[in-house]
This record gives sequence, C-alpha cells and structure tokens, in this order.
Amino acid sequence: MSVRKRFRGKRKTAEEVNRLGDKTDRASGTMKEAAGKAKRDPNLAAKGRREQIKGDVKKSGKKLKDAAKKM
Repeated sequence: MSVRKRFRGKRKTAEEVNRLGDKTDRASGTMKEAAGKAKRDPNLAAKGRREQIKGDVKKSGKKLKDAAKKM
C-alpha cells in the first residue's frame, strides 16, 4: 500500500495547520539567529529575527481572533 493511499482520508483543516505556525516560526527564527551569530553572518541573524517577529504577529492575531469570538 502506498503512502498516499494510507493517509489520503485524513485531511487537516486550515485551523489545524496554522495552530502551530507561530511556535514553529519562533523556534526556527531562534535557531537561525543563533546560527547567524555563531557564523558571524548578519544576514542569517536578521532573517532569524524576522521569523521570530512573524511568529509574534501570528500569535497576536490569534489572540485578537479569540477575543473577538468571545464578544
């Protein structure tokens, strides 16, 4: 049985896919920033900081969305 057939029935919703998006952006950003500092590569460190900010923005958007649902 191929891999495609085994997992074909279980589709994820957009909310399930995005649930961990902010945490993965923060984690990968932290790793890239550390690698950039270790390699003395300012471009890689800056890219890591941008990814961390991207994760923060996603998290803020989720909080805002949840607060709007409660109203």
